Amino acid sequence: MNATQKHVCETITSSINSNANSSHVFLQGPAGTGKTFIYNTLCHFDRSQGKIVLCVASSGIAALLLPGGRTSHSRFAIPLNIHEQSVCAIKKNDDLADLIRETALIIWDEVPMQHRYCFEALDRTLRGICSCGERVLFGGIPVVLGGDFAQISPVVKQGGRPEIVAASLMSSRLLPRLQKLSLTENMRLANSNDTDRQFADWIGKMSYEPSMIGSIALPSFLRQMTDLDQFIEDIYPQHVLQCPLQNSDFFKERAILCSKNVNVDAINSKVMENVIREKVTLYSADTAQPDLTNTETQAYPSEYLQTLSPSGLPPAVLELKVGLPVMLLRNINPERGLCNDTRLIIQQIGQYVLKVKILGRSDVIELIPRFTLSTLPGTLPFILTRKQFPVKMSFAMTINKSQGRSLRKVAVDLRSPVFTHGQLNVAISRATSANGITVLPPENATRTEDVVNQKSYNNIT
Repeated sequence: MNATQKHVCETITSSINSNANSSHVFLQGPAGTGKTFIYNTLCHFDRSQGKIVLCVASSGIAALLLPGGRTSHSRFAIPLNIHEQSVCAIKKNDDLADLIRETALIIWDEVPMQHRYCFEALDRTLRGICSCGERVLFGGIPVVLGGDFAQISPVVKQGGRPEIVAASLMSSRLLPRLQKLSLTENMRLANSNDTDRQFADWIGKMSYEPSMIGSIALPSFLRQMTDLDQFIEDIYPQHVLQCPLQNSDFFKERAILCSKNVNVDAINSKVMENVIREKVTLYSADTAQPDLTNTETQAYPSEYLQTLSPSGLPPAVLELKVGLPVMLLRNINPERGLCNDTRLIIQQIGQYVLKVKILGRSDVIELIPRFTLSTLPGTLPFILTRKQFPVKMSFAMTINKSQGRSLRKVAVDLRSPVFTHGQLNVAISRATSANGITVLPPENATRTEDVVNQKSYNNIT
């Protein structure tokens, strides 16, 4: 624990023990500075004294890194269709309400990627179920929110920059009332070579300096390639792909990152075709029901429905091979590590169930059944309901899906540049060293785009 980390821990524990109003904290820190270490330290310290600590995160992957971690929506029953006056689905006499009233500390990681209405809904709910009065922030329960505002902002459907900024915690009435603490030293690269120190310094400046907003030059210490096949071979060598079950841990520490799903799907298909194994094709059962906002009934042929790929739903035509990595698209059993975005290895493909192992846990077989999933109202002119295994191939993933991961080998496809705040920062900072990252820029280009929302930039510098 370095001096800054010690100061942060002591400040937070002192505030909690003194029941001070300042026991509501936002912990700002770039990737690798030790935020997760701080959360674990605070959690274990309080639990060792018999206190209740609730650990949540805005993504399933980040939640797995916390002791007993859950997604915030799962733990606090936050509505999926969130709005300005939303409250959590917690009644004052619920068992969950009783648990919350006994809670000594709430830790919430990766908060910049979640809509501010989620935090305001929890604040509104805790004020209602706790006995400290409706004017006390979070009902008087100490809360540590953490993340990096230089990373990805909330996703706003069909929203532009103003809507994204308005959705950020930066724009919330809560932020001015939080005590601000920060971590700056990159511990992941602290004892590394000169190149890694350059790498850490470059990441630290990204999104914080005006010269690194807009078109920026890719530094010479980032390895660049110009050929897609060579780019893929570098991270997924052919000799390893031919024996995937013998090299399942190999997939855990590497991924190709893209800004757009269309590139993700194309690369996943290309890599899978390089694997000489039997391909199994699984078709979904799709139906269309009238949307409440559009009561007109119309028959849609299944052939048309299977051409649709709305966000959050698995592919209608799912192509799999035994031994290859897939990503889970739904929270199934967080306690067992089966969270949204968890990467798995296919062990056996059946008509009704998939046998899988979680990457990095080679001793436990998990069963994934088909799920019936639906689009949210307003996504399409109708409600699409799809019954399919909730997985997709994951040699490549979107940059947004990579947030919260640390990877030894990262390949960033920048042929389609990033298009929203924080994506480039997240993509580059997934690597644990400069030698572990490879970039595929547009043809004949040595520059790329870094998109930064100016309000976020002004608030974090």
